[in-house]
Amino acid sequence: MAWKVDENGGFVAQDGAPIWIYEDGENKGSEAPVDFGKTLKSINDIKSESITRKNKLKELGEKYKAIDDLGVEDLSEWIVKANGAMEKVANLTDKEILDAGGIEKIKTQAAEVWQAKLNNTAKSYEEKLAEKEKAIMGKDGAIRNLIIRGAFDRSEFLRDRTVLPSNFAYADMGGRFVVEEVNGELKGFALDAEGNKLMSAKNPAEYADPDEAIELLVLSHPQKDRILKADASGGGAQNTNAGKASDLLAQYNDAKAKGQHAAMVSLKRRLHESGFKGVL
Repeated sequence: MAWKVDENGGFVAQDGAPIWIYEDGENKGSEAPVDFGKTLKSINDIKSESITRKNKLKELGEKYKAIDDLGVEDLSEWIVKANGAMEKVANLTDKEILDAGGIEKIKTQAAEVWQAKLNNTAKSYEEKLAEKEKAIMGKDGAIRNLIIRGAFDRSEFLRDRTVLPSNFAYADMGGRFVVEEVNGELKGFALDAEGNKLMSAKNPAEYADPDEAIELLVLSHPQKDRILKADASGGGAQNTNAGKASDLLAQYNDAKAKGQHAAMVSLKRRLHESGFKGVL
């Protein structure tokens, strides 16, 4: 059964209605071969039922997603096994429950093994950290030798005015020096008995550099008379100390006027060491 068309493929109509051609060749005009209203309703009913089924399948899929995630292929078989397992657990005797303590034993053993692995990892990490710290200390030692020990080796004051070889002077006074980073540059400083950095006598309100600090430490040393050469500690020593005290006093007053308390403390100590008897 089909629509009747002309040679151009257009529909042929009769009394304003298309013409049907039945299988037996009979033509029909306005008479419709089917009940369109009934057919449309059937189509809508089928669509509605299809949508309902799809929604139901979606709900079921979401509901049983957990089972699907377990990789269950045969749901019926899985349900039978699950029910059997639950029944077995429900029927366990007290003895069987106690025997099940073996599971806890296995858990404990596994925890011990895991803890042992953690301990080994921690030990390995500590050993590597110790190696790195040792390497850093070695580098710090090399830097200290370069800056501090180098200053003792280069010191003209030690060479010209003392009887101490540089290695002896370093062994005695090297521990009074520290190395610090200042504006991205490593510098050496000497400390007094109170742990304060020695102030410079040449540059007031500044810290003494290693070369000057060596001289200051020698001049304030308890055995300076035995350390200094004869021509450096002879008859002119008293006048030298007097001149030194005068310079230190001027530096002290300048530091006091500027409110530089750390410099005042260091200069005050050095004034007393130089023999200054005045009141500050």
